[in-house]
Amino acid sequence: MNIDLKSITIEKLKSLKESVLRTEVIIPLLNEIGFDYVKDCHGSNECGIDIFIETNDFFERHKYYGISLKTGDINNKSKTDLNSIKIILMQMDEAFLTQFPSSNYELIYLHGYYIITSGSISQSAENYILKARPSYPYVDIINVQSLFGIIHKRDSLRNRYIGSKTNMYPAFKDETETL
Repeated sequence: MNIDLKSITIEKLKSLKESVLRTEVIIPLLNEIGFDYVKDCHGSNECGIDIFIETNDFFERHKYYGISLKTGDINNKSKTDLNSIKIILMQMDEAFLTQFPSSNYELIYLHGYYIITSGSISQSAENYILKARPSYPYVDIINVQSLFGIIHKRDSLRNRYIGSKTNMYPAFKDETETL
């Protein structure tokens, strides 16, 4: 399957299997936006993340993030839903306790964690998950509407300073450059 991000709809995003969402939408999107390093980690040894990304922040400090992908809606209306949320929290906990190899093979801990779902997330489920946030450096949730918005403003995101591939801040110019 070859997905055209320019014409993707919310309905199409909602219908994708996790493997297709990961390999045909999220990974190409992250690469297109300009993250320095994007690695597919899905599998038996994923340690709570499906995708590992690296980027530099606005102060040129290298940061590492994990992304957990979910398909469908996330809510806590039933015991089954609550168990799914508890699995998300266990995955998040595992991710923050695990050292991951960076692009230069250095073992690092995550600075942050994104949960991306191809569905919606109820306010009560989001609150339940985010209650754990004080225990971790950074946690955020991206639902299908937010993901759709990111996909359609990826050109402007690429033009912002994300990562070290571009540097639109002359004050942070590499001092090794010659004039």
